[in-house]
Amino acid sequence: MPSTLHGPTAESASRPLGLYLNNHLGGATAGVELAQRLSESPTHRARADELTALAQEFTEDRVTLLRIMREMEIQVSRSRLAGGWLTAKLAQVARGRLLGRRDDSRPVLEIEALRMGVLGKESLWRTLEAVAPEHTTLDAHRLRELAARAAQQERLLDELRDRTVRETFPPPSNP
Repeated sequence: MPSTLHGPTAESASRPLGLYLNNHLGGATAGVELAQRLSESPTHRARADELTALAQEFTEDRVTLLRIMREMEIQVSRSRLAGGWLTAKLAQVARGRLLGRRDDSRPVLEIEALRMGVLGKESLWRTLEAVAPEHTTLDAHRLRELAARAAQQERLLDELRDRTVRETFPPPSNP
């Protein structure tokens, strides 16, 4: 079996499906990085168990995407992979984490960023399910299961966001 990191492949990283999957791989890399960081963050201590479980699932989903790409003989784009990691790091800077600024809305924005990533991942699995009839290596049933898991992750993140919103933006106290 050809390597997904080197050499020509049946579906090059520059072809539409290869580009699409590599873009999602970059996003998955950023999502894993963010979920792991949040699960260890004192800011999210009350949500640590749920975030740790999500980080593990995100890691598993990323591994699944890499397996799918390998089975489809799609070359991994190192630049897109590095771009996902770099995006996660730049997001930290943009949120002021590395600049020393305090942003009280950051916990809500972080949960929302994870949720947006999960919406993209659910779309990925549904897109692959749609093209599965033309690609014998794709298992439509497994892709439906992955989409359902992403929908479950979205519901959990909605609950976490609601709790985080209540903690971050409490009602004003009456004098």
